[in-house]
Amino acid sequence: MVAVFCGGVGVYADMDPTVIRLVRAVASLLSLGAGILAYIVAVIIIPVQKDEDLPVASGPAGPEGESG
Repeated sequence: MVAVFCGGVGVYADMDPTVIRLVRAVASLLSLGAGILAYIVAVIIIPVQKDEDLPVASGPAGPEGESG
């Protein structure tokens, strides 16, 4: 669940989710548990993304699956 949350924060902040995960891990280690409190606060204040708001991925063939 933490990895999914960090991925969502990465999308929300337009950043690489791996960077968010690393920052969270280091902050949790250095703050002796304050990262858990920050996680709970962030879960509460960051809005839930609706399915229709999700970006649509399109490969080299395009969104319709056609090549060319």
